Amino acid sequence: MTDENKAISVNRWRLVLGGMSDKSLSFTGDKAEIITFQDMEKLLDYLYSRAQGDDVRNENSRQGGQGAKRRRMDNKSQNAFSKADR
Repeated sequence: MTDENKAISVNRWRLVLGGMSDKSLSFTGDKAEIITFQDMEKLLDYLYSRAQGDDVRNENSRQGGQGAKRRRMDNKSQNAFSKADR
């Protein structure tokens, strides 16, 4: 794998992982490329927050109790699907 391909892979993974991975994985490239990737990351954060109702990629947005809510939703979905199978 060439250095250019490695840089592309690192930047793509960084976009997937979001800002919380900034301490362990930084964008690579020249200043203009890094700014472009940072802008892309901001856009992804915005899109995820619109889809999920909060910034799911933001470490500070995590609050207790979401696990219980998620389990309730999972149980509701399972019940809905099991009723449909009957």
